[in-house]
Amino acid sequence: MIGVSGFYSCEAYVPLIPHPRQNIAVFEHYSQPASVAAWEIPSSRSVLLKIPTTACQGQDTQVNYLEHVQAVVTLNATRRGDVELFMTSPMGTRSMILSRRVNDDDHRDGFTKWPFMTTHTWGEYPQGTWLLEVSFNSQAPQSGFIKEWTLMLHGTRDPPYSDLPVSDPHSKLALVKKAHEERNKL
Repeated sequence: MIGVSGFYSCEAYVPLIPHPRQNIAVFEHYSQPASVAAWEIPSSRSVLLKIPTTACQGQDTQVNYLEHVQAVVTLNATRRGDVELFMTSPMGTRSMILSRRVNDDDHRDGFTKWPFMTTHTWGEYPQGTWLLEVSFNSQAPQSGFIKEWTLMLHGTRDPPYSDLPVSDPHSKLALVKKAHEERNKL
């Protein structure tokens, strides 16, 4: 894997309808340094892009509990259908957000600001480093470039599950509640 990092900025969008558990979306934009036109996706290994985020900690738009996450990606490839994308949260949840598609033969258009979403990180604490892993799933040599990606965190400041009982100690709900409780003790 090739590890790269870039620049990000925190912007937020808050819906105009007030609600006690109001959804908040936080945007972390990842763009390459001016000296790099795009990041190459090698045929033989993954490229790993990182975005550290505070999830707007200390601001009115702070996200503490995730509902869903999007990676908005711009990339091109010799065969778009062979590109796979994985996103890993700061808590270690790895989500496949784009799988191999045998009938997708595009080699010109790629993806332009295309949103890929996961709900696998529901309830997680979003602060920390997010990873986007890009690779080819192909026996044939491929090439491609990532031009940019934006991390969009959708969630709430307050716990959305405070009234939900934990019936299975190994469930996502149990794991997330325990992680937040441990974090609050610090």
